[in-house]
Amino acid sequence: MENGNLKVGFARVCITPPLGINISGYFYPRIAKGVLDDLYANAVSFVNSQKTVVLISVDLLYITDDFANSYRRKISEKLNISIDAVFLSATHTHTGPTLGIRETGDGMPIYDEYLGELLCNCAQMALDDAKAAKLSYSSGTVENIAFVRAYHMKDGSVKTNPGIGNPDIVRPVSEPHKGMYLLKAERDNTDDIYIVNFGVHPDTISGDYISADWCGILRNTVENALGTVKCAFFTGFQGDLNHFDVSPIKGEWDIRHGYEFTKYMGMALAGGVLQICGKTKPFESKDIDFATKKISIRTNKANDKLEDAKKVLELYRKYGESFERREDTPNISVPEALRIERLENGPESFEILLSAVKIGDVVFGGIPGEPFNDIGKRIRERSKHKMTLLCCCTNGGNTYFPTSDAYDGGIYEAVSSNVKKGEDFVIADEMVKLINSLENDSKVSKQKVSVKIKNQEE
Repeated sequence: MENGNLKVGFARVCITPPLGINISGYFYPRIAKGVLDDLYANAVSFVNSQKTVVLISVDLLYITDDFANSYRRKISEKLNISIDAVFLSATHTHTGPTLGIRETGDGMPIYDEYLGELLCNCAQMALDDAKAAKLSYSSGTVENIAFVRAYHMKDGSVKTNPGIGNPDIVRPVSEPHKGMYLLKAERDNTDDIYIVNFGVHPDTISGDYISADWCGILRNTVENALGTVKCAFFTGFQGDLNHFDVSPIKGEWDIRHGYEFTKYMGMALAGGVLQICGKTKPFESKDIDFATKKISIRTNKANDKLEDAKKVLELYRKYGESFERREDTPNISVPEALRIERLENGPESFEILLSAVKIGDVVFGGIPGEPFNDIGKRIRERSKHKMTLLCCCTNGGNTYFPTSDAYDGGIYEAVSSNVKKGEDFVIADEMVKLINSLENDSKVSKQKVSVKIKNQEE
């Protein structure tokens, strides 16, 4: 099954943390009491005679920039590859920990260190597993799973998650991207490898029990259905997408939250994979390339509401979840107040790391945060590659990256974001330049690469 000299490998390790760890993702503390299902790291290696890359998906909310850089450095040293060849992406499950941020207590530094060792081992095992493979790709759509969570209301306002059956809803502010993407590696005498990409928030459970959310159900369902497949999942751009269908409930069977709904979502998305996995298109896959690029983003530093923000946060921190607004409470949300406090003294701008990996005609693009799905649409429309898989929370974790129009409605993601209005165009443009700089070798020799990429050995 030789395809040039390309080899592909897979490995999986359990990364479930000890009970008592902080579960991130909400504005109040949650301490893990139990485990609904285990968290995993899934690594896929791509190797040819010249280059090696490893893509790792981890069941965490996200990994802060410093931690991601530290883990990537350790992996690069262990595998003797460039740090730019390590593509580390969090699935963004809201029932898992965040690495590098402490919402309550002192955290668990011992787990942070242990996870670094697990990720190194997982990457090494994926490299050791590398075997000759032929690649193919396919894409499709999955309906009624991803929903835009901001809506125009009859009173002219814009609200996030306005409630099921709310009669004042006019329409969503945009349309969700429903694309399901599959990269398939077929190998002789061993398991095939599926890399799956879809964008929607993994936040269906809440509570204080550890879970990979529907991402884990998706992987398990695909593997159990096909038998000789290992599945890695990478979450797409999902900053403004979640699972809340606000249309009226039609019957008692209609479940839209909780672990049963988690299973429904995972199996529905796995069904999308099964629909397209038999219709993949082979492609030339011997070329491997990778690059990263740091770009500067302006900060959403406006603090004309600073005093109001301080008053709201004083009450919020005093009463916690039981905080209720009184008539004299300033009209500012807790997420906005936290952003104003966080950026009270700047900075004026900050850097983010864009990441790209190319395998033949397929390219992966990663952003260290939660971009809105329309940013992904702009990038895919201008990509020169046959298939473009875009991943959130990659090689770091930062903030929401809203589209400019989201700031006009004052929705949650925009008022809480560290990013100034208008920077979505910068992010999309720079990502397009980055992924399109990774041309096939035959093309690179004939034309100048459009952006200069520095080796981020730091």
